[in-house]
Amino acid sequence: MKFRKLFFIGLSALLILTAGCSATNGDAVNSGTNSAAKNLSSESVSSSGSPSTSSNPSKSPVTTNSSSNSTTTSSASEAKGLLFAEDDYTKAIFHIGMTSDQVKQALTENQMQTVKNEDPNPNRISTDHGIDLLFTPGTDLFDMISIESDSDTQLHSPYKTQKGLKIGDAVEMVRTLYGEPVEQVKYGDNLNGLGVAYYYDIPINLDNYYKVQTVKNKSGRGVYLRINISQSKGNNYNKVVTIIYTEKANN
Repeated sequence: MKFRKLFFIGLSALLILTAGCSATNGDAVNSGTNSAAKNLSSESVSSSGSPSTSSNPSKSPVTTNSSSNSTTTSSASEAKGLLFAEDDYTKAIFHIGMTSDQVKQALTENQMQTVKNEDPNPNRISTDHGIDLLFTPGTDLFDMISIESDSDTQLHSPYKTQKGLKIGDAVEMVRTLYGEPVEQVKYGDNLNGLGVAYYYDIPINLDNYYKVQTVKNKSGRGVYLRINISQSKGNNYNKVVTIIYTEKANN
């Protein structure tokens, strides 16, 4: 009888011990699983929520580069080289004293197309962007460039002066960039249009040009910039319509 009681007591103790171990192991497993799940969830949120990490890292650079390339292409299609320098140190497409062959080569290199002028002149070359190039009569030397609008509907030219003045700019911009003119001359009439010309001296050395050109006038030597400003009523009033660089002695 005593043996049976001891047996049942021992059996009960064994069952209780086994149950306790199982519960402990189960909690440990559950705890480990939950911890791993939390860590995984945390990493997932950190990865998706971080501002420096993209779910598709290729999208952002492509969009940015596409926009940048578009802007660069647009600017490049409008930008043109400097036609005429206002000092002896800046590189430009044309300079006074170039021969006709040199001028034609410069036109080709800068993809400037020549056009027929309504008033043919053996001493003039006209281009498709409102540019006229003139040569000293009786010589083969370039001595004047005129820039006008290349559009019949609005004042526009892809070219600017060295200081940034362009066709269509207001008279205030002329004064801002070049100051007060050394001379002002009114021109035109009500039929053909009224205007005022601003003259500025351009400090360019033409010693080599004067050694070979035929005009011997020494009192008016040098280069001036002439800016024609419309005085006719309308949208072009007080705006730049023509920009001219010319050697003084021949004009």
